[in-house]
Amino acid sequence: MPTPAQTNAYLDALAKASAPAGQKADWFHVSDRTPSMLGAGYDKDKHIIVVSQPEYAAGDDVTFRDPARGLILHRVTHTKPGYVFTKGTFNKNGDGWIPVDRVVGKVVRVLKRTELEEALASGKPPAPAPPQVAPQAAQPPAYADTPVAQ
Repeated sequence: MPTPAQTNAYLDALAKASAPAGQKADWFHVSDRTPSMLGAGYDKDKHIIVVSQPEYAAGDDVTFRDPARGLILHRVTHTKPGYVFTKGTFNKNGDGWIPVDRVVGKVVRVLKRTELEEALASGKPPAPAPPQVAPQAAQPPAYADTPVAQ
């Protein structure tokens, strides 16, 4: 069983390997699951790698910092210059317009705990994530989800 320090070092290296030059990358452990992203593959006990982007597009799964709720992982549904509108795939309402400076990054890789343990046991160095490997959710129920311009 790898130590927490080994796990952290591996995930740091994996995040760095997943980011193009000049783009910031980070990783997070999904320790709790809420129904907002049900079916999107971000179940409990997984690690996600996120990479900052020069811009985000509808359909991107992103993490962002919310002053009241902490770190949130939701899907971009709309964009406008300097902002993204996000919503959990199964939430009725969106989060509102989020300034892009609060977006940590786009999900580029999801690792199950068992995959991480196998990678650490193999001793192989982290490889960059293939393009757009974040899982896509089943179709959510239809709700009126058009953001109001601000």
